[in-house]
Amino acid sequence: MKLNEIIHIVDGHLQLPVITLAKKKRRVVLIGMMHIAPLVFFAEVSRRLFEYERAGYQVLREAIDPEPNLGSSDARRMHKRLMFKMAKLVRRLRDLKIGSQTDRIPIQATWVSSDMATDQICREVPSLYNIDEMIRRIARFDYAIENPKRWVKQAVIEPILRGVEYEPHPVIVNRRDEIAATSIIRHAEHDNVATYWGAAHIPGISQRLLDAGFTVESTDLLPTFALSDYE
Repeated sequence: MKLNEIIHIVDGHLQLPVITLAKKKRRVVLIGMMHIAPLVFFAEVSRRLFEYERAGYQVLREAIDPEPNLGSSDARRMHKRLMFKMAKLVRRLRDLKIGSQTDRIPIQATWVSSDMATDQICREVPSLYNIDEMIRRIARFDYAIENPKRWVKQAVIEPILRGVEYEPHPVIVNRRDEIAATSIIRHAEHDNVATYWGAAHIPGISQRLLDAGFTVESTDLLPTFALSDYE
């Protein structure tokens, strides 16, 4: 699968899918996300989620929590440094009117996590919080902090424009898709559901819902980055 088959290029924008599925009297609205995107995108997603909740939908969220149990003091210190760099990058991106999913989606107490526990990810993908890997991620953050617009173009826009091949990670993507779909199906036995997940998860989650007897009722696109801003 290519990245531009997951995140679409339409009307000069990168656009994310919104899929509404139905089974019997229940509906599931599956909103595709990006970890970073223009502030107006996150404002629109938040507006829709609150609107769905007011209409009686159960909102299910993508969110790995709580903080990982990293064991060694060196790993904990490195993770703290990584989080500091991430927060600094988020502040720099605000100057470009860009936000992050964790920063701009106002999670409510009534929203239920449909995600994997962080400690489980640590056990199944130990390299994710390996000290050397965190050092590499910090270096990438340092570059992004110094060159935020160039980094967005190089790390986000260009791979999609080039149609880079995408191979889902067996745990970070595929296993979490399975957990998300199971949670959605369980909640949809009693409630309509609205949920938001990174765009890479949408094909896997939607396919699992189709396999469970849901049908696609409608599809829509939400614009994110304007390509003209990154020419």
